[in-house]
Amino acid sequence: MIWTGIAQALWKPVAALLALLGIYLAGKRHARQQAKSEALQDYAATRKKADEADIVDSPDLARSWLHERGKR
Repeated sequence: MIWTGIAQALWKPVAALLALLGIYLAGKRHARQQAKSEALQDYAATRKKADEADIVDSPDLARSWLHERGKR
């Protein structure tokens, strides 16, 4: 009898807390997926830049480029 009264009094707050918990967890999952997507897009952009970079076959040109870069 007393347990029935307690259960009847608490089911609405417990249901509300479970709903809030579900919304919170869904938001966390969405944020995690979005961060992963952004990281993959950044990686793709970086990879594209690296693939399009000029390749220097001459050691003299590479040495002069490094020398100029060191002056910055």
